[in-house]
Amino acid sequence: MLVVMNMIEFIICDDDKKFLKQVEDLISKIMVKKKFEYDIVKFYDYDDKFFNHIETKECMRIFILDIETPTNSGIIVGRKIRKTDYESPIIFLTGHEELGNMLLRKDLMFLAFINKFEEFNTRLRKTIEKAISISNEKTYLDIDNHGTIYKIAFDKILYFTRDSVERKTLIVTEINTHKVLKSLSEVADSLDDRFIKTHRACIINSDRAEEINYKQKYILFDNGVKIDLISNNYKTGEKENVN
Repeated sequence: MLVVMNMIEFIICDDDKKFLKQVEDLISKIMVKKKFEYDIVKFYDYDDKFFNHIETKECMRIFILDIETPTNSGIIVGRKIRKTDYESPIIFLTGHEELGNMLLRKDLMFLAFINKFEEFNTRLRKTIEKAISISNEKTYLDIDNHGTIYKIAFDKILYFTRDSVERKTLIVTEINTHKVLKSLSEVADSLDDRFIKTHRACIINSDRAEEINYKQKYILFDNGVKIDLISNNYKTGEKENVN
């Protein structure tokens, strides 16, 4: 059985249930013609459940956000998203056209600002199609692990290492560790130049490495994770060392 571990996730937040259902139905109509999996996660307010959810996901995401809900502002929420997520498309919805100029001044790198009362379905459909296209252009690791496909954004991966007991490769991300029946060499064939070998049993994402200390034998990542899988034999960090 084919199981897709990571997919495009649409995160919708709107306190107007009518518009939220309208958005949900439109996404379903668009995605039924696509060849990949998707999920729709709905919220009626920017509450703790909303923020907890977006902080614990590492899949492709498209945000469709109401600018105003009873307790929070979509502009504030967009700013929080952009602190850790610079890539996921954000689409803002509102019934107040005058808020568009405010959005432009906030430098939130959003994809579109759509008025709920002006050609809503047509504009939203085109924008969602564009957001999907943008998401597909990102760089993801795809590994077929005996019928289970792992699709993980490269920028979420910290490092790869080997489990000598189970003879599997561990993919260590910000929040998960995935075990796959692939060798490090096989995994390396799917990687780009940001990934370097620091040890015979470790490949790291150099973009996420804050410090690589060969003298004291440790690697410190930008989220505070520290490992000692480092050897002077791989000190050059050239791409050929990964293969």
